[in-house]
Amino acid sequence: MARARRRPAAPPEAPAIEPDAEKPAQAPNAPATPPVCPPLPVCPVCGHQGQLLWIHGEGRCRRCGTVIDFCCAGAPLDGGEG
Repeated sequence: MARARRRPAAPPEAPAIEPDAEKPAQAPNAPATPPVCPPLPVCPVCGHQGQLLWIHGEGRCRRCGTVIDFCCAGAPLDGGEG
């Protein structure tokens, strides 16, 4: 004789969620707006726009290899003045 199967119990109804009048609080150190990335450099020789390839401290164009950002860009080596 086959045993009759029971139906599974229906899940209880979830309580209705009412929208809050206030927005959720942000973390105190979170920026109000997302950070803005600077524009990608454009090679003056071939016109390629994209990230630089860094070799020995110099930023080079990924397409033609022209040095766009020279090493140290005139910054003092020791961090001091003159």
